[in-house]
Amino acid sequence: SMCGEGSQTQAIASSDGLVGSRRLPQELCDLVVSYVPRDALQQCTLVCKDWFSWSSRCLFDTFAWPPKSRPYDPLRDDAKCFVELHDVLAGSPRLQAAVCTLRLGRTFFVPRLTSYTIHTSALISILDLCGNLDHLELNYCLLIPASATEIEVGRFSSLNQVSLNHCDLDVPSSFHGILELLSSFKRIKHLLVDSPGLMVDLDEKSTSLSQSLELTSLSWS
Repeated sequence: SMCGEGSQTQAIASSDGLVGSRRLPQELCDLVVSYVPRDALQQCTLVCKDWFSWSSRCLFDTFAWPPKSRPYDPLRDDAKCFVELHDVLAGSPRLQAAVCTLRLGRTFFVPRLTSYTIHTSALISILDLCGNLDHLELNYCLLIPASATEIEVGRFSSLNQVSLNHCDLDVPSSFHGILELLSSFKRIKHLLVDSPGLMVDLDEKSTSLSQSLELTSLSWS
């Protein structure tokens, strides 16, 4: 009867348990999203609140800057480029919490393309916003060390891995600035170096590095 149908509809609408039983538990929802190809994660964020939360974490777990879509510009302003990254992170607490791997610079080699110049003071301000960072990767970067007053020993929590790939210093004698940057972390489990210009200095001065940083392993290729 009409009365019976109305009562049934009302029961469905008013019963949290019944409505809740029509939804997947969050754990299963997370598991489903974890198998979604990365290219489809953006669409997953539009499904519902539950999917948005986990899809966002998967989508931005590894965050690279500059974006691949940005065309190469020989007259680019590298300082402005990393200020933009800082502003993007500062404007999105959700992104700050999601980023576990941060890749800066070019992730691939292209002849005649110059490295990205990054001041360690700018890098520190970016790292300040990434509270869940597990892996910091610098690729084809020219590093300009900050002054000693800008770096606080043990400022950041532990990292699982720091990778320096094809990086160099603007002034080789300023290598102590890189040591101070690394020492701003309480602990680094793995320090991987694939940068001929840094390897000799790092090998010679690793003893001074170990005095202020717990470094489990150091390797280079």
